[in-house]
Amino acid sequence: MSNVAKLEFISQNLLVNLVLAMTSVLACPTAKACDDNKSISDQNFLGVKELSLGQAVEFSNGPEGFLCRPINWQGKTLAWVHAPFRNSKQTLVTRCQRNESQSFNAVTGVMIESYDGIDDHESIVEWDHTSKKLTFKHVTLPMRHLFSNPAYCGSLVAYWGIERYEKSHRVYAMIYDLEHKKIQSKEDVGTITSFQTDASGYLPAAMWSSKGDKVEFPAVSKRPMADIRGVSIRP
Repeated sequence: MSNVAKLEFISQNLLVNLVLAMTSVLACPTAKACDDNKSISDQNFLGVKELSLGQAVEFSNGPEGFLCRPINWQGKTLAWVHAPFRNSKQTLVTRCQRNESQSFNAVTGVMIESYDGIDDHESIVEWDHTSKKLTFKHVTLPMRHLFSNPAYCGSLVAYWGIERYEKSHRVYAMIYDLEHKKIQSKEDVGTITSFQTDASGYLPAAMWSSKGDKVEFPAVSKRPMADIRGVSIRP
């Protein structure tokens, strides 16, 4: 690859990351249920007195910004979480990790920033009344990927299922039932040759109908290396 081609590739990659970072920062810090009556409460979080959700703060892993909220108890921050969501039986979150330290780059010989992190999976968060601590149980979604961008509706979750296929990635529009641990719907919608980013907002979130009887997955054709058709599927 020539030097000109390399510079064009780097510039394109930086532009993609910048656009995705702006989109991610503007995203809502709390996921919305398809039924607003089930939206999570900031106070008495998990039904525990003095346990609450604080204001959203921007975290960053370099190319991507994402909003995380503190879970506070008696003046202390116990954890940081992204997009908390409450259905009738459980509360789900994606955990954030704040990192304000620096690390030494052995290649360049200089100190570099250690970026914040966000989990590539969801967790069920609960409160242990005996130990007075939060517990997080890993939620496994079939074909869950960094770019799955899940959207919840009661016990159902709609997301992009992604799996490696030869030299590209197959992409599926999926609905999964968290309560019964079962795939409700799955439809092949296209391929992604290369992501060229590590921003988790690379693919837009699906949109649930107000009644929760269907979900719209938007087409993705303006992302580099992506060819995904839009589709509407039902649980």
